[in-house]
Amino acid sequence: MRRIHSYYRIGSGAVLLVWLSLALMLFVQPRAAWALNIDINQFSLFLWSPGVNLAINGTSTLEQDVIIGPNNVNGGPFADFITQGFNVSVTNGLNSSNLGTITVAIGNSAGPLLAPVSLIALLDADIVSRPGATDNNLDGSGPGTNHGSADQFQVDNPFSILGNIIAGSLDNTDHIGAGPDNVSLALHYSFAGFGADQQLLATLSISSFDNGGLRQFRGDTQLFFNGAALETDLPAPTPEPATLILLGTGAAMTMAHRIHRRQRKDVAGSVR
Repeated sequence: MRRIHSYYRIGSGAVLLVWLSLALMLFVQPRAAWALNIDINQFSLFLWSPGVNLAINGTSTLEQDVIIGPNNVNGGPFADFITQGFNVSVTNGLNSSNLGTITVAIGNSAGPLLAPVSLIALLDADIVSRPGATDNNLDGSGPGTNHGSADQFQVDNPFSILGNIIAGSLDNTDHIGAGPDNVSLALHYSFAGFGADQQLLATLSISSFDNGGLRQFRGDTQLFFNGAALETDLPAPTPEPATLILLGTGAAMTMAHRIHRRQRKDVAGSVR
């Protein structure tokens, strides 16, 4: 009887282990699979000024530079800016989780003088169950408290934000709140003018920690969008290596010629 009872106790323990394993499979593993991801649908910079002639969609004084996402409606990346005579340099420092910084420099070496100028950064991101998933438009938002050097902001669906961008300003309103909805975030920077030999330098940050910027969230996953933009002089161009060699050779030949002339003078003086 004791042996049978022992077998019964062992069998009960095995059944308990099976139930615990099933519980772990049902609850622990799916929770790990539920970790949310940040997908960037589009990150764009817009340059608005009354002096811009090329129109987007044929209606607005607006230039769009799509950094991440589909090509803009006027061609490929930077097409609008290049048409105006600007050059664009992008440093994409985002990691595999789409967190980090993006730095964009817009140079005006020979383009028109624009005054005034608005630089607007638009982030259309989705928090989803896995990269590329279709369970988007389920996010909430909060406007944040400190937007760095941005003088305007807007939290809204991307189409409503675009309407204000076309007009050259944002409305300083969070239109989403707790959601769920399709959330886009925009920051606006104003400049008195943008002329030759100047550049607009924008550094935008996407963070999972509160950086004082615009906030987007779904469950425990959240992102904060903030940054800064400033106007500086274009850096002096760096000579090409071949040019440096040519300049160095010319300087060496000039120095050798001077030394040779001095030696000839010294020889002539000693003969006298």
